[in-house]
Formats: sequence, C-alpha cells, structure tokens
Amino acid sequence: MFSQPIITPFAVMIPGQLAITQFTQINNSFVVDVNNPAIITSIAFFLMQPLEEGTAACLYYSYPPYSQLELLGAIANARPSDIFSTSFSLNPNTNKQAQIKLVIQLQQIDPNLQQMILMLPEKQGYYFMAIAQNLDRFLQDYPKQIYYNEKNQQMLVVPTISLDKWLQRFTDKYNIDPNFLFC
Repeated sequence: MFSQPIITPFAVMIPGQLAITQFTQINNSFVVDVNNPAIITSIAFFLMQPLEEGTAACLYYSYPPYSQLELLGAIANARPSDIFSTSFSLNPNTNKQAQIKLVIQLQQIDPNLQQMILMLPEKQGYYFMAIAQNLDRFLQDYPKQIYYNEKNQQMLVVPTISLDKWLQRFTDKYNIDPNFLFC
C-alpha cells in the first residue's frame, strides 16, 4: 500500500521552506505531511513538466483523522502554476493541528475544474463580489422603518438565523449550478 517517496511532475512550495518535490504515492494520490499548518498562509503549486492533455493536478489538504479531502485549487497545462491562500490559521480543523497532509490527485478536467484553473485573480475578486451582492439582495428582505435622530430611516433588522438561511440557499443553488452567480 505505501511506497517510497517518488518524484512527480508537480511541486509544492510553502513560504520559508524548500520546494516539496517528493511525495508518497497511495493508490491514485500523492501525499506529503506538512507540519504546523497554522503558520501556512499560502501554498504555491506548479508543474515541472506538462501533464497528459485533459488532466489537472488537484491540490487538497486533509486533517486528522484524515477521512476527507478539502480542495485548495488545481493546475493544468493551460495554467501550470498558481498560489492558493489556505486560511489554515482561521480554520479550527487545521489551526490546532501539529500536522496535516497535502494530497495531490490527477483528475480529468471537467467544465467546473476548467473554470477554476483558468480563473484569474481579478476574476476571483469578481466572483467574491458576486457572492457579497447575492447576500446583500437576500438581506434586503429585512428592512424596517425606525425613528432615529429625529428622522424616519430605514434599517435592516436581521434575525440571527437569516445568515444560516442564506448560506443554505446559496449552497443549494451552488450544488445545482456552480455558475448561478453569473446569470
């Protein structure tokens, strides 16, 4: 099941550390242990040689008990390198861990993966702005007229459950159509 570390067509670089070029292959995954994830704010991921056409290298992380993978990003021949923010220091599943695993899997490129690979930073900003606008439209359902400072003003009075409702609605729509924000 476990093999010796092998050199792969991709590498990972964590700021302040040497590039990671050797991974342990476990089935169809390439795995490396990373210490002290709370201090890792970003990870550079790059190809050292082209992949087979139509294939992407997807970078995941996993935390104890290592039962699930969380996607950080993907690269392919069309975009052979990228830098991914981790948010490990803010994530309670990673910020208290002494060690996590980075996992790379080679996958066939589907339309959603293609969109992620080709999304440029300025388009990522647009995507996050679209999310914020979606939340703003949702919260507009909660206006309330109040009298404040001798003026009649409109204010949002938001029930505490409203963000949970928005997140659930957003997740449901995203699961049906990841591009719904752009419609």
